[in-house]
Amino acid sequence: SAIAAGYSAKTARVKGSQLAKDPEVLAFIARKQCETVEVDEVPVYRQKKSEQEDKPRRREVAAIPQPDENNPEMPPPAVMSHGIEYMEDGLPDPVKAMGQILVENLSIDPKLALDAAWRLAQFTHHKKGDAGKKSAKGDAAKKAANRFAVPPPPRLVVNNDNEGNG
Repeated sequence: SAIAAGYSAKTARVKGSQLAKDPEVLAFIARKQCETVEVDEVPVYRQKKSEQEDKPRRREVAAIPQPDENNPEMPPPAVMSHGIEYMEDGLPDPVKAMGQILVENLSIDPKLALDAAWRLAQFTHHKKGDAGKKSAKGDAAKKAANRFAVPPPPRLVVNNDNEGNG
């Protein structure tokens, strides 16, 4: 589309028509139509879980250079956390990862560790927002009904036991 090509939304219709008539664009489209495209027999989103479980969930971590006699100033490598539970999509559970990150990195900088863990948790645990329009409207209606409602009649409390003894 013309918008994907970088044109503004206002001129996309006109530019799309112009590009459709451009000989270079037509030649490119003809070349692409002649190419064969390899397609999976079953799309990834329709594959069964057993087929997807064969795939690795995480990328392999590159080897971290270790401190040795030649380079004693090199800081110790960060400890890989194997105790973090993973969710269905292969990502670490943010709440449990937050606690693990805090515990492992307290010696580095507790504020930095807390900030990193908090940002990780935002991806799956969203902050609960204010009430929506419908619930706010219902709450306002209840308040208005209570404010202008007919008050109950006054209760007359008479102690009949004291009158007879008197």
